[in-house]
Amino acid sequence: MYSLAVAASCWYGGIRAGLLSTALSAVSIALVFPVQGPAIVASAGTQLVWFLATSLVICLVLAASQRATREAEEARATLDSLVHVAPVGIALFDNQMRYRLVNEALAHIDGVAAAAHLGKRAAEVLPGVAPSFEQNFKRILQTGVPIPPFEITGETPAAPGVQRTWIKSWFPVKDSDGRTIGVGAMVQDVTQEHRIERKLREADRRKDEFLAVLAHELRNPLAPIRNAVHILRLGGEAGPVQAKAIDIIDRQASHLVRLVDDLLDLARVATGKIELRKRNVELQSIVRTAVERARPLLERKRQVLDISLPPQKVVLNADGARLSQVLSNLLHNACKFTPENGRISLCTELVEAMLEIRIRDNGAGIASELLPHIFDMFAQGPQQQAEGGLGIGLSLAKQLIDMHGGSIAARSDGPGRGSEFTIVLPAGAENLFERRTKQSNPMPSMQGLRLLLVEDNPDSADSLQTLFSMLGNEVATAYDGPSAIAAAERFRPDAAIIDIGLPGMTGHEVARRIRQQPGGDTLVMVALTGWGQQKDHEQSREAGFDAHLLKPLDMAQLAALLETAKRDRQRSGAMQAR
Repeated sequence: MYSLAVAASCWYGGIRAGLLSTALSAVSIALVFPVQGPAIVASAGTQLVWFLATSLVICLVLAASQRATREAEEARATLDSLVHVAPVGIALFDNQMRYRLVNEALAHIDGVAAAAHLGKRAAEVLPGVAPSFEQNFKRILQTGVPIPPFEITGETPAAPGVQRTWIKSWFPVKDSDGRTIGVGAMVQDVTQEHRIERKLREADRRKDEFLAVLAHELRNPLAPIRNAVHILRLGGEAGPVQAKAIDIIDRQASHLVRLVDDLLDLARVATGKIELRKRNVELQSIVRTAVERARPLLERKRQVLDISLPPQKVVLNADGARLSQVLSNLLHNACKFTPENGRISLCTELVEAMLEIRIRDNGAGIASELLPHIFDMFAQGPQQQAEGGLGIGLSLAKQLIDMHGGSIAARSDGPGRGSEFTIVLPAGAENLFERRTKQSNPMPSMQGLRLLLVEDNPDSADSLQTLFSMLGNEVATAYDGPSAIAAAERFRPDAAIIDIGLPGMTGHEVARRIRQQPGGDTLVMVALTGWGQQKDHEQSREAGFDAHLLKPLDMAQLAALLETAKRDRQRSGAMQAR
């Protein structure tokens, strides 16, 4: 009886109440059951000791049990709080796919109150979604193996007819013996993220379209300007004032073309739409091309350019045009930020299997706070803003060098102390030094050709016709598709230069129709357009064009292309005749 009292006191009052009850019980036993005689006293003492020991053990065991129960309840309360405030939906199911626990996040995702889930099967709460995960539910019950996150789509009762997207993962719920007795699920609604992703993709697509249209609209008026410059240069001696004006027009038109090309190239690189056309190319050729592009600015500012190249011919496996573009950008910047009569150096050095190219100037220098960001898009300091430009040339240079597996770095001791850019490129041990090769043929002259020019812009058409005629060619001009097809049949040209954006009939359709005419299979056809994206090149190739050139026209490029294409088509026609 006393032991029961001690146990009850300890259970309801804790270990202190249990110990107090033990002491009071001992006193009560001594008072209620007095003992007489030595033997009886010894026996009663032994029984009292056993009672005290038993009561103490009962108190300790019950106290430990209470503490464990309290800690378990606290842990469960903490877990429940975490589950219910978690930002992802959480649910527990029994083995009949009935909800046993649902947090507020899942209730919000489903659009059904948490209490309305409990005790119901998933098919009752989410009839439009449940069939898509029943198979996974059964598999977890059978295997006890969790299923990693996967994506599902469907509707909820709260928003019928609206497709939503979730990422869901499943895990087994096991008992103390390790048996799977249910399934847990974690759900995250990613509908908004997918919507944002679609908007970003659409914005990126619109940006690409805008850049393409911008380039097209800028190149169209630039083409007749450049053509007019060529005509003026071919027209004979001009006075010093006129010659200076022609040089200004030529430089500024070239600068505009450069800005358009850089902007488009940077967009292509950033979206992975540009591909390098690698081949074995001489370092000397790359440097020579870059220097020629920068020469007008060098001469205008009367700057000295020191060039140091290895004594042997160095061959790189690279896209020569892109590397020339990078060096040209760096030289152009060096010229722009170096005062008149300044000095610029371009040094190249082979270091084991690497090629180092250093471009140094004694110009404006770079501020220390700008130096870490010099290759970022649109990064410009006060000096750069004053000189003009978009701030994209260095960013483009870095990305093109990265694509070649190289690196580029900038160094400057501060404003007014010049700057140095260092490019490191893999030279390639197996073809580092070029063996003797045949000298390339001189640039072909563009004379004595029958040319069909198809262009709807009168200024571009008339200026190109004048330019081609002054170079010694016979030219027929058409301003629309039907006229071009008729002129090709009547005039029988050696080559046709066709604009793509013609009224009524595109240049692609004109090319297809001309190819079907007698002799059309050997005619050299060149697309001349302001549209320069990869898909535009592919469409021109599919339409039967031999080349796709961008406005404004590069006459040397056209001359070389016409000679090569004509030779290839004549060879192809001769083989078919056999």
